[in-house]
Amino acid sequence: MSPSLPLRLIRRSTRALRMRLALWFEPPARAILSAAFLGLASAANAIYWTSSACFDATGSAVPAHLFLVFRVSPVLCETLTKTPPWVLLSGMVAAPSILLTWYWRDRKRRDDHRLAVEAGIAERYTRTTEMLGATDQMTRINGLFSLWDIARESTGHRETVFRTLAAFVRVRSQVSDEPNDDPLKSTDPQADVQAAVTLLIDAQWSEPEWQLEGAADLRNSNLRRVDFARGYLARAKFGGADLRRANLSGANLAYSNFDAALLDGAVLDGAELDGASLLNTALRKASLCGAAMTRAELAGSDLPGADLHGARLDWADLNNTTFDGATLNGATLDSASLVGASLVGANLIRASLRRANLQTAVLRDANLMYANLQGADLRSADLRGADLKGAELTGAVLDDPKLAGVDLGRPSSPGEAVVAVDPVDPVDPAADEPIPRC
Repeated sequence: MSPSLPLRLIRRSTRALRMRLALWFEPPARAILSAAFLGLASAANAIYWTSSACFDATGSAVPAHLFLVFRVSPVLCETLTKTPPWVLLSGMVAAPSILLTWYWRDRKRRDDHRLAVEAGIAERYTRTTEMLGATDQMTRINGLFSLWDIARESTGHRETVFRTLAAFVRVRSQVSDEPNDDPLKSTDPQADVQAAVTLLIDAQWSEPEWQLEGAADLRNSNLRRVDFARGYLARAKFGGADLRRANLSGANLAYSNFDAALLDGAVLDGAELDGASLLNTALRKASLCGAAMTRAELAGSDLPGADLHGARLDWADLNNTTFDGATLNGATLDSASLVGASLVGANLIRASLRRANLQTAVLRDANLMYANLQGADLRSADLRGADLKGAELTGAVLDDPKLAGVDLGRPSSPGEAVVAVDPVDPVDPAADEPIPRC
């Protein structure tokens, strides 16, 4: 016999005993044992005092305190004398074992049922993923809805299902080799790809407990014209994806990554993009009306002709970003950084740029009527041909700006330092013109 065999047997026996004790002393078992032993002790105590009272009743006088407490009658004493309480005591001693046996059997039955259900779901998941690779489109769509059913039935498989849906979209839609082709000529997305996206976003939006941040990894995917409207896609990954003409209106895209993505002509009206990364992203003629983009990063991005009226870009990183011809009427860019940004011909009517950093920014021919530029840094900014009528420039830093042809709403003498612009002209209809809603 090997000298280590006894040691292994001891260890195995110790492990089995530890597991048995763990079962005995888990919360439900502890409750059963405590109740049983408490009942046993109470019964034994009652029998003892009743027997003492009966002995006194058959012999000497009954003590006054026992008579008042127990009210023992001769009939009860005679019954206890003919039928000893051992049967009752034996039943109470056996009660804990009976209750624990019932509990363990019930627990094993529930565990076996849970394991059988999980095994069945795992088998269904395997068959469903095989359906996703079928050549027939309807078979793939049926597989997608089967995955959604699995996510509803099993919380443990929910994240796996969502990541499988995202992987299906990535595999079925690859980025086009022609990044500069006309997005207007692009065709609608495939039905199975749109179905996968719909399930991915609708499930998380309709069921708050299903919301999994970062579950959507759609990098380098061809998602042209795909509908993501009102979807929950927080911390999603869209880096390098082709989202031209896609519909992302009202979607929750907080802290998502769109670096180097193509979003030309995309609709992001009312989208939540707080903290999102859109570095070097193409957003030509995109619609971001009313979008929330606080602390978003758009450095180096292209937004010529984009519609951002009413958008919130507080504390956003907009360095070297192109906004030529963009609409930012009523937008909020307080404390935003626009160093080196190009806003040639941009419309910023009644935009808020308080404490914004516009050093070396190009604002030629920009419309800044009634804009709020309090405390803005406009050093070395190019404001030639800009319209600043009614703008608020109190506290703005204008160290050597290019002001040739600037319309300040009043004549200015050569070399005059611009500190503040005259108040709004009450007869100017543009002063009260409402900013259009999305």
